[in-house]
Amino acid sequence: YERLNVSNKTIVIIGEDKNTTILDAENVGRAIYNSCSDPVSFEIHNLTIMNGGNSENGSALYLNSVESAVINNCIIRNNTAFNNGGGIDIFGSTVQINNSRIANNSSLAGGGLYFSEGDLSIQSSMIDSNNTTSAGGGIYIWSGTTKIDNSVISNNGSQGGGGGIIHYSGDESLTIINTTITNNTVQNASLNGGGFYSTADTVNVINSILWNNSPQQISATGELNLNINHSNIDGGSDGIYYHGGGAQVTLTYTDNVDSDPLFVDSDNGDYHLSDHSLCIGAGIDSVKIDGTWYYAPDNDIEGNPRPNPEGSSPDIGAYENTLGT
Repeated sequence: YERLNVSNKTIVIIGEDKNTTILDAENVGRAIYNSCSDPVSFEIHNLTIMNGGNSENGSALYLNSVESAVINNCIIRNNTAFNNGGGIDIFGSTVQINNSRIANNSSLAGGGLYFSEGDLSIQSSMIDSNNTTSAGGGIYIWSGTTKIDNSVISNNGSQGGGGGIIHYSGDESLTIINTTITNNTVQNASLNGGGFYSTADTVNVINSILWNNSPQQISATGELNLNINHSNIDGGSDGIYYHGGGAQVTLTYTDNVDSDPLFVDSDNGDYHLSDHSLCIGAGIDSVKIDGTWYYAPDNDIEGNPRPNPEGSSPDIGAYENTLGT
């Protein structure tokens, strides 16, 4: 088996191909550990990390107070932790996850990813088929500012809140743009938020699909400003559950649709839009929310141009269809 345990060192690991360069911990322990008191960086590219196990947190990858981290074109799969982050646990870092897949991981909280105290960016990635016995089947964000673009969060499950995502930060934002969140489940229906559960200060959902999550698409609570713009929400505004009554939640719901997105083959994980989907051309290229401009990405999750064709409006969701409307 292969494992890497380092502290206070800048690490860059570049594999030849993510499908053939494999770090297999064989369920003996954590695959990669890096805990720092000095400002160092960490990068992995073109790598599969699998079968981390028998560890408390982050069985594939555990990073503590690394100044910056990049996970690019990687696969994190089949890892199990006793507590937080079956796949990845990161504390106190600025993190970019690009073109990666986090799948089939499990833990108490944050089956795929557990993140706290920093800035998290997830782009053009797939978070799927992760599970927890508590909350945040796909992603658990304890604190920190988070932006998710051009990604698919699907088929994750939790016993507690947030089948796809739980964002448990009281004073920081979660922004979701051109992302497909579907088929995620909370098994304990009293805890809610199949797609995501948030108590954050601000959540912005733009050009995104929340569809067929159970028991609801969104669970909102606390002093939350929830802005949903040019998105497709299963059940419309009724797909939002206000946990605890939601008296302090402020909802701004603008130019959204409630229509079957007509995925090509949802049962087999193909979330491209079929040619008759009302999500085609229903997005917006830019929107100003509370004084800040947000923009649709220039490309979709597969690198295809967005919008397509040029001069049309972008589609809703992670995948851009070749049709304009």
